[in-house]
Amino acid sequence: MNPTKIEQEAFDLYTPPFVYDDSGYIFDANGEMVADDPDAFVRVRGWGRLMHMYDNVDAATIQDKIGEMIALALTEYWEKHLKSKLEK
Repeated sequence: MNPTKIEQEAFDLYTPPFVYDDSGYIFDANGEMVADDPDAFVRVRGWGRLMHMYDNVDAATIQDKIGEMIALALTEYWEKHLKSKLEK
């Protein structure tokens, strides 16, 4: 499945693998902060970078897409592990 233009721009923003540290932050392989807010579940980051990276795309749209992608990744992770637990 090919990503949409906005999905590709979101993919281009960060580099895996991602790391969650014990203070509540998620960083990519280049040390770019992906998400933070230790007082909540997660707050998608990147607004400053987004404002300067793309001229013809609404930065809020990319930031929202990254949030959706995080939710999809969590769903896939949970489903994978629930399925493997049920198969045991």
